[in-house]
Order: sequence, then structure tokens, then C-alpha cells
Amino acid sequence: MPDLTIAVCTSGERASLENTLLSVMVLDPLPPGGLELLVIDNSRQDTSFVRRVVDGMARSGQSVRYVRELRPGLGFARNAAMEAAQGEIVAFVDDDALVDRVWAWELLRTYRETDAAAVGGRIDPIWEADRPTWLGDELLAYLSILDYGPERAVCRYPHYPFGANISFQRAAVAEVGGFATDLGRGGTPTYLMDEVDLCWRLEQAGRSIYYAPVARVRHVVPAARLTRGFFLRRAAMNGRCSARMGYVEGKAPSPLRLAKGVSCAGFRAGRHAVRAAFFHLTRREEQSLSESRHVAWNLAWMHESVAIAL
Repeated sequence: MPDLTIAVCTSGERASLENTLLSVMVLDPLPPGGLELLVIDNSRQDTSFVRRVVDGMARSGQSVRYVRELRPGLGFARNAAMEAAQGEIVAFVDDDALVDRVWAWELLRTYRETDAAAVGGRIDPIWEADRPTWLGDELLAYLSILDYGPERAVCRYPHYPFGANISFQRAAVAEVGGFATDLGRGGTPTYLMDEVDLCWRLEQAGRSIYYAPVARVRHVVPAARLTRGFFLRRAAMNGRCSARMGYVEGKAPSPLRLAKGVSCAGFRAGRHAVRAAFFHLTRREEQSLSESRHVAWNLAWMHESVAIAL
């Protein structure tokens, strides 16, 4: 049985998949017990691209296992990886990321030296276009850029590792029921935040989540995401998922608590809207966008919370 399973979940849309797999192939040093590499094909229709990449790796002598997950949604794909994995630890990396040579070693070293049930690392950007002047550091998380500092540290809600570079102890995940698959609006496939939900449940169960900065990956930031609209849409999706997280966990609020939560969110949205308008009028676009994303988050949270209650 390998020490580590590396799982790359893909929707079959990114030509970067092959580069991601190649970066895994040159890991050094390898875990003493070896590792396995899974590609979880979560394509909605045509899977020929993913199959071609995996078959090409196999022809070159590399060991890659192909797993097909027909149900769309990252939560389903990640659960499929957990079910197919043979390693005690399952590490997830995005299909547009490149892992450092010591990435796997550092993840496993953290598990050996701590009581971790989950470990994630630093994520640095590979910019496809110049970073806009209005893009402040507080928005980098929306691009899956993560740096919690130079030292290993215990993570607590909401400051968890990101899904582009995160690993889990397989037995611990099974104990808390796996990844949620209904964080999307109306029970549709997940938008995002399934790893946040899982880490939260692990923390509630008394398990530890660690940040290991040396276990680093570099993650592509597409030029198409460097727009103000992207950040507002992502903030709204986070708001919807945050509302649904409470519902999935069986914590749907009472009518009184819901009314209080909605009124507070409405007040926060209004306050941030005033600030956003002020910063926009004074041509401070970085601050204006930062305030606007709070407006989008709170309004989306309100809408989803009421939709769940009804």
C-alpha cells in the first residue's frame, strides 16, 4: 500500500493537466512506501482529452490511474478519489497547478511529526497577465493564492488550507462523512468550499488541520479572472455556499434567528455599499472593490438563507 495517493480532479477543460501530472512525476525524494497518482475525470461530456493525457503518460512508462466520475461537481470527484485511493494520505492538487519537488515529502513529514488529519501548503501564483493595480492582497484568496507565513501552524476556521493544495488522512475523512456534494444553490453540484466544510467538520470532531509552507505549489491565474466582475461573482458564490454549509450540517436556523441573521447581513451590505461608493467616487478602486465584495457576499448569503428556509 502506498504512503500517499495524489489525486488530480479535472473537468477536462484545461490543457495544463499534462504539465500538472509531469510535475508530480519528478517529485524528489519519493515517499519510502511509494505513491500512486489518480486522475479523476469529472468532464460533463467528452472525456477524450483526459483519457488521451492519461494514456500518453502510461505509454511513457508512468503509473497513472484513470477514474471516471459521472456526477458533475468537485465534491463528487473528490469523494471518488477517496474511494479509489489506496494510500493512507490523499493529496489533492488542481489541474492547473505545479507542485514543488519536495511537496509530497513535506506533506508526509507534517503527518509524521504532528497529529494532523489534514495538511495543506502555500500556493503561489503563475500570472497569465499583469496583476491589476486595483487587486489588493485581501482578494488574492479568491484566486487560490495562499501564504499563512513561513512557519508550520495549526489552522482554525475559517483560515484553512485551500483546495488547490490540500491533503487528508483517508480514515479521518471517512469518519466525518466525506466531502459535501450539495453546497451549491438548491442542492446542485458544489460551487466551491467543499474543503472548507470538510475541514470545519474535522475541527469540530477534535481533529487538527495544519499549514505546511514548504509543501508549496504554483497555481495558474488565468487572465480571464483578473476582472472586477470575477471577484464579485466569487464573493457571491462564497456567500451562497456559507449559507448552505449551515443547512447541510443540520443547523438550519429558527425563524427568529434567521430574521436576525438576515437583518444583520442587510445592515452590513448597506454599510459596505456606502463605503464602496465613497471609495469609487474618490478613485480608490482597490478599496472600492474590497468593500463591494462584502456587499455581494452578504446579499448572496441573505438570498440563499431565505431560499433554504422557504
